[in-house]
Amino acid sequence: MAAEQEDRFPIVSDVLLAELDQRFPEKCAEMSFTEREIWFYAGQRSVVRLLKEKFREQNETIYTKG
Repeated sequence: MAAEQEDRFPIVSDVLLAELDQRFPEKCAEMSFTEREIWFYAGQRSVVRLLKEKFREQNETIYTKG
């Protein structure tokens, strides 16, 4: 079932990734951040990283199958 769900993952576009990277850039936490802010930001970046990985996988599949 997990493999089937992976096959149904929506196509991730480079435009979407660029926008998310701009809105949620990689950055270090500052001393003024609360612990809650740090975890919130970490969650945002985790989603961006997941989508980047899916984008990479989808594009590798296109090039290896095409």
